[in-house]
Amino acid sequence: MNLDQAIKKIINDHGTDILKDRRLVSMLADLQAFGQLPYAANMLRQIYANGYGVKIHQLYCSQDQTEVAAFLSELRNKLGFDVEMLGKVLYAFSLPMQRAGKQKQGGNSQGVTSQEQRMFSDLQVFEYNDGTKTYVDKYGGIYCYPNAEKFNSLENINIHNYTIRKGTKIITDGAFVIPPDEWTEVFVNQSSIRKVIIPDTVVEIEANPFRGCRYLRQIVVNNTKFKVINDMLINFDSNRLLAYFGNGNRAHIPCWVNTIAEDAFSFNVSLKHVDFNEVVCIEEFAFHDCLSLECISVPSSVKEIGAYAFAGCKSIREIYIPDSITSIEDGVFSGCSSLTDISIPNTITSIGVRAFEDCESFYEITIPNSVTNIGKYAFNGCKSLRTIYLPQIFSNQSHKYLEDNIGINSYCSVYTTY
Repeated sequence: MNLDQAIKKIINDHGTDILKDRRLVSMLADLQAFGQLPYAANMLRQIYANGYGVKIHQLYCSQDQTEVAAFLSELRNKLGFDVEMLGKVLYAFSLPMQRAGKQKQGGNSQGVTSQEQRMFSDLQVFEYNDGTKTYVDKYGGIYCYPNAEKFNSLENINIHNYTIRKGTKIITDGAFVIPPDEWTEVFVNQSSIRKVIIPDTVVEIEANPFRGCRYLRQIVVNNTKFKVINDMLINFDSNRLLAYFGNGNRAHIPCWVNTIAEDAFSFNVSLKHVDFNEVVCIEEFAFHDCLSLECISVPSSVKEIGAYAFAGCKSIREIYIPDSITSIEDGVFSGCSSLTDISIPNTITSIGVRAFEDCESFYEITIPNSVTNIGKYAFNGCKSLRTIYLPQIFSNQSHKYLEDNIGINSYCSVYTTY
């Protein structure tokens, strides 16, 4: 099966929302979709690791050629991909590539005005055929058009201290993420960054620019909008925790923080316990691949836990879900291979796709009668699951149906919840 056929099959099985999911790449690999395109696997892994799955989903739905062209340029500038190869990969998603295919890989300084040369005397300015410009400083920091106001990435793998240029307004999601040349099963950010200084001109920080920066020990913020407290970068205007860069085993979230942002704690290897206080929302991927996290007790203040929020947390043994939660989202506990105890309250009405996939250690689980929908492969790979209690609406389904749809194993006993 070739790449575009495999993507169409997965979309047909799971819906278009699967395009947002970084696990799409492993699903494509399972279908052997990369046989004739060995470069595509690594390219797609880097695209999804840098948070571009949502954008691919948006473009798939909008089919806007101009936006596709801009996206192609952004990926080229950010990740350094060969534009022809990138075009082939994105074409497999049925994106309109006619205009995007005309983009040029390299840049040059032709067309750069004398005014720009004066304004950006500390930067090298490149203009591309599509009219976009990038600005590169002597440390390998890449800034985007217009007027170098958006800090895109730091390409220097060895730099320890970096000051983001004054005049910068936006720091992009994953700006300090440097994926390895070869993708490994466990993602490792290759950045050596230890200290980052953020200027007072910054007004927006997208998700977590520092995820997986294992050596980062200090963020200096000369800004009233953002503060650093207890190794946490916090947006004071929205009370949103953007990034945690500590190396201790416990994180204490301030009581006035109401949101934990996407990827805020992801890839932290030392964190074992989290004091949530009065958090209301835990966004998608917030704690994914926190390999040392042991126990999660979500407080009743939490109303929403996003997709894959705790995915890949291989040391979690116990999870408490409060009755303030009404939905267990896609993949939220997938890959929690040490999980043995979870209590699902009767306020839950739906369980998402692959919600408990590869939870290899729990022996028994009870799904309350309040649940009316269980997503595809919710219990796929739960090798130790021997007993499952399902809501009465599933009582007439055959064991084979349950195996094929919610993913229970063939030796799991099924009972009805009363």
